[in-house]
Amino acid sequence: FAGRMEDSEAQCEQFFIFSPSLCTREGEEAQKIVYFYPASTELNLQVKCVGLAEAVVRFTADFSDQPVRCLTTLKSRQVFLQPEPGYWFVMRFSVPKIPLQQQAAAEAKEDAEYLAENVQDVVCHELLHQAYLMYRLFKGSIAMTLERGNVEILRQKCNHFFSRYLADPNHSCFSIYQSTLLEVYRGVTFLPLSKRAFLQVHCLVQRVQATFSRVRFACYLHSDQLVWTSLHPTDTRCVYAYLVHSLFPRHAEDDLRNLDKGIGSSGAFGRFITGPPNLDDPSQLGSVPRLFLTGPDGGSLAECHMLVYRSGRSSLCLFVDAGDPVTYEQYLALDRLLQPLMRHASDTVQTCSQQLSEASAASASAASGSGGGADSHIRFLYFNHMNSAQKSTVFVQPEGSKRPGVLAVKRDLMRLCADVHADHCRHGDLVDTETVAKTAGDAWLVAKKFDRRDFFALVTQFRPANLILVTEEVSRLCQAQFHSILFIE
Repeated sequence: FAGRMEDSEAQCEQFFIFSPSLCTREGEEAQKIVYFYPASTELNLQVKCVGLAEAVVRFTADFSDQPVRCLTTLKSRQVFLQPEPGYWFVMRFSVPKIPLQQQAAAEAKEDAEYLAENVQDVVCHELLHQAYLMYRLFKGSIAMTLERGNVEILRQKCNHFFSRYLADPNHSCFSIYQSTLLEVYRGVTFLPLSKRAFLQVHCLVQRVQATFSRVRFACYLHSDQLVWTSLHPTDTRCVYAYLVHSLFPRHAEDDLRNLDKGIGSSGAFGRFITGPPNLDDPSQLGSVPRLFLTGPDGGSLAECHMLVYRSGRSSLCLFVDAGDPVTYEQYLALDRLLQPLMRHASDTVQTCSQQLSEASAASASAASGSGGGADSHIRFLYFNHMNSAQKSTVFVQPEGSKRPGVLAVKRDLMRLCADVHADHCRHGDLVDTETVAKTAGDAWLVAKKFDRRDFFALVTQFRPANLILVTEEVSRLCQAQFHSILFIE
């Protein structure tokens, strides 16, 4: 039975956006629909689905000041989000099922058993929220679109964006089976550096911003890990996900060719990833993504062009005011400035990163007392809500791959992590909590929430195991991996 549970999948069946205010007369209910997936759905069915969602929203509003988040039925799970006043985003997921034997089916009056525990509200809702955040990043807010245009333009933007977003395999909207607590956090991997190396990166960014006044924000990455950013935390997570999962992989082949030629690894090569592909040709300025980023006031959105310059393993993202296009002369000036600065910074960061990585590995090996063997039976997930920093070993990453690999623990253990996370969230941000659980498969979960930080330790294949031994093992892990962070025991 457990094996069949692992094979079952929950799929996104419908995704739609609607606004009740767009329809003022009976018989024009279709006007409420801003976007509907799948587009092949008959219009009458679209209207019925939107009408049911609106009825749920109105009905639940009579019982609570908080907007509805989820509607659960035997065969489906529907999640709701009102990101902006009057506009609702809704996703409907199918609940996975396993077929029943003929006798059991006759007794249950159903031909299958539905596995509601495989579809978790916290994961579904976060997938929906991320869909809106990515839309706002590339298309701006709904309110901004309506101020500059009308509802038809909004419909066109939603269709243009979501038809591509939902088809992108990097987004897990269509498979809850592929989604874990990592999708809920969608955190950022930071690269630890020495003070000297970090200061060099900071000075580089400050010099660029002082030289080119149109640069409003910037972030610096090395080997797909974040070193420095001036973006709002929410924008940082969205931009980081776009860079690591979409933009950088598209240019990975060019980087590999440069490394094979011996240029790039030494830092002697610099180029624009977005912008002109060849600075020798002034007629080809390339394409530059246009993003909508949270302004310094934390409310209004600033429209910016994103210029990405890469040297070696380092990438510098400059977010330039989109009022005027960046000229060829400005690209040349930026290239002349960044060539030596990025080359030097990339080499410094690479050297420092290797030294710290070797020291950390030696420290972890000494703390475990077994040459690093502790990793074979204990995995962890850490997330800092204050800066979106994430550190995890729950995936086994193939060598040379930049994407998460195979899940190193059983999926039901990850579902337990999500359930415990949801339970901790109900206590609020100001309450520190700790949960210890043991599964039927003799795996242990130790979950802590403290000072706006979440920590999960998953102990498997550890014999003999009891509460005291597991607690001691987790303490050794924390000392080895998080020695600079105060854990509340």
